[in-house]
Amino acid sequence: MTNERDDDEVLGRALARAIETQAPNETLYERSRIAVRQLRGGFPLAQFAGAAGALLMIALAFGAWLTRPLASEPVAAPTTATATAAATEPVAATAVPASEAPSQRMWAYFTREGLPPIGAFITVHGPTDTPDHRVLTLLSSLGSVARSDTPAGTTNPLSQAGAYPGGSALSVGVRLTGDLATIEIDAPKGWGIRDPYTKQLVQQMVYTATEEPGVHRVQLTGQSGTTLKIDQLVFNKILARDDVSGYTTLAAVGSTDFPGDAKTPSVTGDLVSRDIVDGSLVRLTFVGSDRAHNAAKADLPPFTISFRANDGSVPHNRADGPPPAYLLDIAFHVNVQGEFGAVGHVERVDRSPLRLMTSSDAGYDLGLDDARPWRAYMPDTQHLVVEIGGDPRLISDRIAVYMPTPAETLIPAPPGAVSRIFELSGGARVFEANVVWRVKDNSQRVIAQGHTTASLGTSAVWGSFDTEVAIPAATRGSLTIEVYEASPKDGSAQGLVAIPVTVR
Repeated sequence: MTNERDDDEVLGRALARAIETQAPNETLYERSRIAVRQLRGGFPLAQFAGAAGALLMIALAFGAWLTRPLASEPVAAPTTATATAAATEPVAATAVPASEAPSQRMWAYFTREGLPPIGAFITVHGPTDTPDHRVLTLLSSLGSVARSDTPAGTTNPLSQAGAYPGGSALSVGVRLTGDLATIEIDAPKGWGIRDPYTKQLVQQMVYTATEEPGVHRVQLTGQSGTTLKIDQLVFNKILARDDVSGYTTLAAVGSTDFPGDAKTPSVTGDLVSRDIVDGSLVRLTFVGSDRAHNAAKADLPPFTISFRANDGSVPHNRADGPPPAYLLDIAFHVNVQGEFGAVGHVERVDRSPLRLMTSSDAGYDLGLDDARPWRAYMPDTQHLVVEIGGDPRLISDRIAVYMPTPAETLIPAPPGAVSRIFELSGGARVFEANVVWRVKDNSQRVIAQGHTTASLGTSAVWGSFDTEVAIPAATRGSLTIEVYEASPKDGSAQGLVAIPVTVR
């Protein structure tokens, strides 16, 4: 049976804790498909994922790539680098000297180890009259962005080219075919670049190139279409943002209906707070508002949350930047007739991942950078909290951990104590609200385990949990805290989230 009790205290405590940025110790792209590694035996290794200072390999299978068609741009069929190379000559980086080109502001991306990238406007020098030129100018200009102009806490991998022993300056060419950008890179010495910058470099180039409207995929090649090799990685697969975002779970296209008060007229949901945490998490809070009685608080009406690729229907100002790639629509089903629901205004936010927001009496459209997962909580019948994204290392399709955070250092137990106790909190959408946890030492031995109950069980709305975990007082060193749903069928871990921590 499903446990759907309201638990305001638990949810209040859990949602009060934002996912804080910690000093990550690993670049994590689980299930990403960035490149393959060349082995001596001639066979590529099929996967890599971050794990405690080691580089594993990425999956050979290209898998499903996600197109995001806009109304004004056709979408080409999947194209290999070899076939594309014969179509047109790439636009070269030296097409127009930067000193002769006017400067302007364009949107580009900067990276963070283990986290999704952050977008920002930079000053570019170069031609921007065609899509090819715009992509080329953006990539070329990133290499010379001053450190003082780089967003706090981020890295600019393209400026790292040549900054390592044996490295060389970046030289690129760009060719667009349909929704595919082929980027030819001249790196005769391989830049001398090493991880984590290799993966971050690819992430930065893919996100920045796909900022051009209608461009959804990127093929990285060497000169004249040859296979590109950087460090020990071989780049021979077409990539989209979703391949390099770092999230193991992506938002599914479709709609989810939520219950509410369908009888009271003129009640809608008003946005009362909007928090954007470190470019990873957006948290929106809505409250039921009775427009017929001076916006008095009321139970929320039924509502629908939908996720979709942007088809160009959301208003935006192209002079301020291209339209967002994806939309999250929150529609309140207001029990009223007439003009209620007209569009109010369009706000450009431009703080990744939220690019813009349109609002009306009946709901909100959120323009997003990528297909990062989202969650909905209802602490009571009057409030709705929607979270978008977060630290990829703390999120699965059914678990979101708030505390502890990756690389956190836990305080040892006091003298004479039998156990060390720490807090474990987060959100869940699991069968019968049963959240399972276990703690492993660095030899993968389970040293503590248990379970807790979320405030809600199986439903479209997520529940929250907040519990204490006890480990032996003598425990020291690196630990992994795993949180998951136990399969009703065989008890296997579903939606597992693994958090590395340390006890000194």
